[in-house]
Amino acid sequence: MNNRLGFFRHPKWQIFSAIVLGLIFYIFLTSYLGGADKNAGAIVIDLLLFYVGIVFWMFFFAQFTLPVRDLVSRLLTFDRLWNYLFGRHGAAIFIEDGKVRKHAGELSRKFPGIALLDTASAAVLRTDVEFTRAVGPGVVFTRVSPQSNQVEQILEGETADLHRQSQFFGPKEEEDPFKKQGEKETEASYSERQRRRWLTSGRTRDGIEVVPNILVAFQLEAVPGEGNTRFGYDETATYRALTSSGIEPDVPTDDPLRNVYWNELPGYLAGDVWRELVGKFTLDDLFRDLAPGIVSASEAGKIGQSSRKAMTGLEFINMSLRQRLTQAEVNLLDADGRVINKVPSDEYRKLKDRGIKATGAFIVNLRFDHDTNQELKQRWKSTWKQSAMAEKAQIEADTGKAMVDGQAKALQDYSRAVARSLARLSPGVSHDSTEILVTMAKESLSQVAHPSLSSSMEEEKQILVELINWLEEKP
Repeated sequence: MNNRLGFFRHPKWQIFSAIVLGLIFYIFLTSYLGGADKNAGAIVIDLLLFYVGIVFWMFFFAQFTLPVRDLVSRLLTFDRLWNYLFGRHGAAIFIEDGKVRKHAGELSRKFPGIALLDTASAAVLRTDVEFTRAVGPGVVFTRVSPQSNQVEQILEGETADLHRQSQFFGPKEEEDPFKKQGEKETEASYSERQRRRWLTSGRTRDGIEVVPNILVAFQLEAVPGEGNTRFGYDETATYRALTSSGIEPDVPTDDPLRNVYWNELPGYLAGDVWRELVGKFTLDDLFRDLAPGIVSASEAGKIGQSSRKAMTGLEFINMSLRQRLTQAEVNLLDADGRVINKVPSDEYRKLKDRGIKATGAFIVNLRFDHDTNQELKQRWKSTWKQSAMAEKAQIEADTGKAMVDGQAKALQDYSRAVARSLARLSPGVSHDSTEILVTMAKESLSQVAHPSLSSSMEEEKQILVELINWLEEKP
C-alpha cells in the first residue's frame, strides 16, 4: 500500500503556499497604504502579532490534536507540532491490535516523535543499543535516552496484542507430513512442510512417530482492567516478553524464521512437553483406558463431564500438558507414565519469567505414517464390536445406577415434603386420621403436579384428586 501523499497535498507544501500568499497580500496592502516607511510602526506590531499568534494558535490547536489531558502532555504535543513545522519531527505512528500503522519512511526519522496505541496494544521502546521502557494503551512521546543519547523508536516485531491469543502448531489441516516430495513440489515448499512436521513430531515408547497439531491459548500476564484497558496491561510483563526474544541457531541469519518472538514461546514449550509425555506411552496406550494406578479418579474428573473413572493415554497427555503450562505445580511421572509426586512446573516458570500467561493447550489431529494407519484400521475392524459392547455395558450400568440413585433421592425429597406439610398442622391439637390423610394426599398431589412430571402422571393425579374428595366428603 502506497501511503505517500501527492506533492500539492503535502502539509509542508500547503503551509509554505499559505505563507507565501499571505506575504504577497501583506506587501500589496502595505504598498497600497503608503509603503514601508510610512507604516514602519504598524509593520513592527504586525510582525509581533504574527509570531505571537503562530505560537498561541499552534498551542491552542495542539490541545485537540491528540487525546491528552495533563499539562505536561499538552506541552509535549505543542513541541512535536512546532518541530513538525520546521521539519524536525520524529516518527508519528499508530499501533492497532499490536500492529504498526505508519507512512513510508516514518520509522527512520531520528527526532523525538509520538505513538498512539489503541486499548489492545503494547510495545517496547528502544535505541540502537538498548531497550528503554515498555508502553501501553494511550499516547506515548518518544524522547532522547540519557544513557545512549539516541532517540527512542518502536520497531515492528517489538509490539504486542493484548487480546487473548492462540497458536496452531504443526501440519496444515489436509497436509500429509509423511508424504515424499512430489514432482511439482518445490524444494522450498517441501522444506517448509517438513519444518511443520518436526515442530510437533514425537515418538511413542514403542517407537511410533506421531505428528499432531498443538493448540495453545495465552496472553500477556495482567489483571483485566488495569493499565487503561479492559484487556489488562502490565508494564513489567510487557517488558519481559518483548525484550527477550530468541533465535533458531540452525536457521541462516538472513532468514526471517531465525527470530523466535515472544508469542511463539508457548507453542515451542508445548511441543517439548508433548514429545516428553508421548514417549511414556505405547501407541495402544494412547487410545485405551489407562490402569487405575497411572491416574486417580480425581485426576480423571478434570478432563470433562464423562462418568468414566479412567482416561485414555491421549486424554491424560492433554490434561498433563495443560497443567504444565498453566499451573505452578504438576504431577511428576515415571518412565511408564505413572504419577510419583508433585513438582514445580518448569514450563509455567519459563512463561511467567517472560511475562506470559497460558490459559489452555490441546493435542488434536494425530497423524501416523501409512503403515501405522493401516494397522490401526485393521485393529479397529477386528475389535470395534467388542469395544462397542463394552461401552454399551458401561452405559447401561451407569444408567441403572443413576436411576437407583434418582429414585432414592426422590423418595427422600417426598418424605421431607410430606413431613413439612404435617408439621404445619396446628400444634397442641389432636388431629384425626382423616385430616392427616387429607394433608398427606394434598402434598402428594402438589408433588406430582410439578411441570416436569405432569405429563407422565395424569392417572396418579386423578386418583389423588378422587381420594381427597372422598376423604373430605366422608361422613
